[in-house]
Amino acid sequence: MLSLTKINVKEYRFIVFFLFFELIFTYALSFSNMHAFSLVPFKRIGTILFCFVFFINDFLNLKIKISRISRIFKVDFLMLFWFVISCTALIIGLFNKNPLLYIITDSVYVFFGSILFYIVRSRPIDTVNLNNSFFNKISNVLIIISVLYLFFGLELSSVLMVVMVVLLYINLLKKNYLYAILISIPYFLIVVSSNRTQVIVLFIMILILILRSSRKYFSIKSVVLFAFALSIFLFLIKVQILEGLLTFINPSSNIGYRINQVLIIFKYGIDYSNPFFTSITQRLLEAQAVLTFWTQDIFSFFFGAGSGGVINGAVFYKDASVLGSALLGSEKVHNIHLLPFALIFRYGIFGLILLVNILIMTYKSFVLVLNEKEDFQKIFCNLFFVFWVIYSMPAASFLWTMPLFWILYGCLNNIEIQRRNYV
Repeated sequence: MLSLTKINVKEYRFIVFFLFFELIFTYALSFSNMHAFSLVPFKRIGTILFCFVFFINDFLNLKIKISRISRIFKVDFLMLFWFVISCTALIIGLFNKNPLLYIITDSVYVFFGSILFYIVRSRPIDTVNLNNSFFNKISNVLIIISVLYLFFGLELSSVLMVVMVVLLYINLLKKNYLYAILISIPYFLIVVSSNRTQVIVLFIMILILILRSSRKYFSIKSVVLFAFALSIFLFLIKVQILEGLLTFINPSSNIGYRINQVLIIFKYGIDYSNPFFTSITQRLLEAQAVLTFWTQDIFSFFFGAGSGGVINGAVFYKDASVLGSALLGSEKVHNIHLLPFALIFRYGIFGLILLVNILIMTYKSFVLVLNEKEDFQKIFCNLFFVFWVIYSMPAASFLWTMPLFWILYGCLNNIEIQRRNYV
């Protein structure tokens, strides 16, 4: 642990200390009698406070210079666009008289993330050689933390799981098979009580590993085309794949239950009145409610509901745990799960433009990971970006409420700008 504090770049030290903080904070919250959904706001507040304390010198010495902002954002339309429409959404939210609490939280997450991005991007980061020693150390940390999660029976950390998959990929790439195995053991023990998206992230990691190995023999266009064709083929045999998974996974386990949900939908369709499909139907009904709101008038189409926008969850939610966890009551449900509809609901047509830019950036990061041979710092940052966007697709708020997303996004931009190889 002490040797990890000597890592030169503060952003990578943050990963280690943040994961330990999240473990300790989750353990402390486990003694409360609150439902898991109800704990989310407290976890996010704790995350922001920890992040602020960790970067307190940077915040206190922060100097906003227009010339620096221009230099940073002229190569990063995504970040600039997100910041601008968030400012607009704040005004729209106040105009629509949305709940003030949600207006504040929506704005704080994006503005705080923008400052983190600015801090990381505004100071030079020396070229960092993330060698075997670094990955061995951080792999040890993740193994210890994941074992402690299992030992104390704590609710899993989403960001820990995603970082574990990233390190699993890098260790396999570097042929550190011992660490790959040691990471895999707690990961698979945790993932069985996880959600569907973690399994999807794992499968995509395996797919990227296969595609990368084929780069020795084929062009990037051929590899991407093959990936597209393979995705279509896997979709065509989706039922057989899910049935195969359930031969190894207990259908009564958390992940088995969710896989079985999808399998039944693919085979027989979805019954909206059946409580068995609640977690999926609520997302579909949310999407329907968002589309109805978005297309009701020209103002909503262009600007959405703004920051703090809410929908009446009592109309279509059947999950009592979701309604009970809504801070302002069941008639003011704020969380839209599916990322495309969450962005459209908050920002209108500009949210759709933002989504397209996020997907473009995700694709570029995906291609960069396939092409990069030696720069593991670049692989680490871009792979996390790809996986975190994928993980956030069915749970949108994870994307912008996680400080590590903004920090590593700033890092990958800094790397590319300094090397004049921005994708």
